[in-house]
Amino acid sequence: MKNHLAIAAAAALLLGASHAAAAEFVTNGGFETGDLTGWTQVGANSHGYTQVTGGGVQYAGNHAIEEGNYSTEGFGGVSQALNTVANGVYQISLFWATSNSNDVNSQALQVLWNGVDQAGIFGAAEHGYIQLLYTVTGAGHDTLTVQGFSDHGFNYVDDISVTGAANGPGANGVPEPATWALLLSGFGLAGATLRRRKAAMAA
Repeated sequence: MKNHLAIAAAAALLLGASHAAAAEFVTNGGFETGDLTGWTQVGANSHGYTQVTGGGVQYAGNHAIEEGNYSTEGFGGVSQALNTVANGVYQISLFWATSNSNDVNSQALQVLWNGVDQAGIFGAAEHGYIQLLYTVTGAGHDTLTVQGFSDHGFNYVDDISVTGAANGPGANGVPEPATWALLLSGFGLAGATLRRRKAAMAA
């Protein structure tokens, strides 16, 4: 019975280690610093703009991005370089809304991973926030870009996140010390159980 309890404890430790919280790779994804800390402004911004705004337009917290470039200028937005694990599987999540109705030629949003558009949105009107999700593969050093334009009203983006996807290889980066401790404890318990079992069988 004791052997079974020890094995169960070891399994629980290993299971807990394997389900450690996924690491967050984006800095200031909710823009709660009130500015673009962690982000680089990219694209066209000479007449339109990309700025952090407050008021009643955010998805959560107190701030979101308000993107107001014009289609005649092209895309403008923000970009951030991320240190990932090569071949790791990641999930991009963000919340997006618009403040007015547009046609396909006057409103767009792009989410780019290393310059590749994951799913362009053109002419859509979402007056309440919706969540956009994308699964991507890391190259080790990756760039996430969120950009758009809107002739009438604005694109709003909030809570941008990149985390290790469920069951993605290497997606959580280097394990934290607590995770290593759980793993080593689990292996130690399993080894001790096997040694006691062998000793009991020999006796």
